[in-house]
Amino acid sequence: MATVLLALGDSWGAILFLGCASLVLGAAVVARLHVTPAGWPGASTRMIGVLLGAQILLYGLCHLLRAMAAPDVDGGRRVLVALLGIEALVVGVLLVRGVGGTVAALGLVAGLFWLVAGVIAALSEFVGRARPGRGPAMLGGLLAIAASIAVLSYPEASLTVTADVLGCYATVLGALTIVQAFQVRNARTARPADRDRADSGVAAGG
Repeated sequence: MATVLLALGDSWGAILFLGCASLVLGAAVVARLHVTPAGWPGASTRMIGVLLGAQILLYGLCHLLRAMAAPDVDGGRRVLVALLGIEALVVGVLLVRGVGGTVAALGLVAGLFWLVAGVIAALSEFVGRARPGRGPAMLGGLLAIAASIAVLSYPEASLTVTADVLGCYATVLGALTIVQAFQVRNARTARPADRDRADSGVAAGG
């Protein structure tokens, strides 16, 4: 099991899965608010909290795996990514368990999480050497800060407004994470070719 988890943490596919899951869950939050088929119950704070909590749980799990195994995570950045993963797991469990039972509580818990997560995500991109996917990751962190400020600034906002902001952010984060995954894949694919060219040059130079 440990070997499997470490392999997942070192895989660009794990980043891609997180991106796809975030995009789907974020879109589900927005769609559930505005599309209610006949006979279905309307969106509730509990339901929205579970969807957002599931997305945050996956976010935390992916970051913990990357902290353990990803080769582009080193030194102080590894600590920041691990802290972000632990924070996400705690908040995700709280939301799934129904801590955000009211709109104000949902906005407070999710808003504070994304505020801290956005700061850590943005700062971690400045720690250590440059790495593939830095641009989308940094933009995602900055958007997290903006979304959290919007939610925390209006605690009296309706469920529709609060969930729209958080759901739209989760959707955008998913899209950015998908872009990041392909940038990581392309960089890893290019490295062996670069090494082969370098080896060929050395051999030719004899």
